[in-house]
Amino acid sequence: MPRLILHLSLLLFSCVLVSCKHSQPILRLGITTTQEDSGLLRLITQSFEQEHNIKIVPVIAGSGQLFRLIQRGEVDIAITHEPEGEQALLKQGIIEQRIPVFYNFFLLIGPNHNPANIQGTDSLSEAFRKLLVPKVLFVSRGDNSGTHKAEQAIWNIVAPKKKVRTITTGTGMGLTLRVAIEKQGYTLTDWGTWLHLNNKHNLKALWPALPSPLDLQALPNARSLLHNPYSLLVIRSDYSPAIIFQRWLIDSRHELVSHYHINHQRVFFVEN
Repeated sequence: MPRLILHLSLLLFSCVLVSCKHSQPILRLGITTTQEDSGLLRLITQSFEQEHNIKIVPVIAGSGQLFRLIQRGEVDIAITHEPEGEQALLKQGIIEQRIPVFYNFFLLIGPNHNPANIQGTDSLSEAFRKLLVPKVLFVSRGDNSGTHKAEQAIWNIVAPKKKVRTITTGTGMGLTLRVAIEKQGYTLTDWGTWLHLNNKHNLKALWPALPSPLDLQALPNARSLLHNPYSLLVIRSDYSPAIIFQRWLIDSRHELVSHYHINHQRVFFVEN
């Protein structure tokens, strides 16, 4: 019996050593569906894990859902794109910091035959007003994501009391675009997810009808409506992997996004 106990003790000790040797710190990164659908999540994960022995476990959801997960303590750090909700978390003391890290732009997407006759309109407001006809279908995410909040803000400016013929997906941006393809509807999407969508079928970018979001600088008032800022939400400054990730992202974001292209076009941009 003593030999058996000794043998089991040595075996247990060996297992503990092996476990410790191969254990790896874990970082639960809250990140939005647009960052997954645009390919940025993969780039962040690969780059960070190559430089640090920390395993990223992505928690992917729309910004609104991520805010609830943050409140429940289910993520260690997050990158979201819903400024109003982010400011509310900061004011309530649920997050410690909100750090703008990069941005892209929203686009209005629709079917090639363009029944609302949007292309060539002078403003985003005018483009959305043209959707207020019975023959036109708008596909909304309807999930309290950053994209959904941006869509609501535009509708509140354009037609706060009018009904729009809408399908609500309740899903991420990539799946919402696929519903728009299937139903031949219009939708608001982010520049990164649109570029990353390989098979656009019968959809095209209708407003702004520009080759690159950088050209939006020339459009009056377009930047404020279409600007899509992403911020790092610092939740746990007492957790080492989160601190390391925060410093890494802030230090490397310029290089990270400047080298990320889809079809020879920049996907994200960093404020100067």
